[in-house]
Amino acid sequence: MCHSYSDKHYSFTGVWIVMAVFLAAGYNHAGASPKNPLDFQTEACIAEQVSETAFVINSACDRISKGDFENARQIIDNSNISDSKDIIKLRKIIDGSIAVKAGLKALQSKVYIIHINEFEKLKQKGIPKDDRDIDKIFSVVLKILKHADKGQKQALLRAGIDN
Repeated sequence: MCHSYSDKHYSFTGVWIVMAVFLAAGYNHAGASPKNPLDFQTEACIAEQVSETAFVINSACDRISKGDFENARQIIDNSNISDSKDIIKLRKIIDGSIAVKAGLKALQSKVYIIHINEFEKLKQKGIPKDDRDIDKIFSVVLKILKHADKGQKQALLRAGIDN
């Protein structure tokens, strides 16, 4: 069974989201030891930092779940907590997701250009002579629309109206 480009993208994004949720939900308990008595002030400071860390992670994960990796990165960058292992891990996940998203956009743009060039070649042939030519044109147009972003789709509509 063939999967479309968007199916692969969503499944890959889903993996990143699941990783972020596990990061936010689970802390490393392997090094846990019996609690040493701490004075009230130190415990309050630790509780405040953990609470702030959890809030930052939850806020960033909320943005990630909506596909908004840039704002998730801003939430982490604007927080006062930069040395937390969980924040560092989440920052790496977000950076990786942003890089993947940029790579996918570049690839989508390349594929779009390839199909536009193919369409231009078909237009130069003139009016289609048989059903196969018409099928080929429709196939290329659908591929163009699949890989076009909003701006490119609007430009295609304007070009279609002007011609």
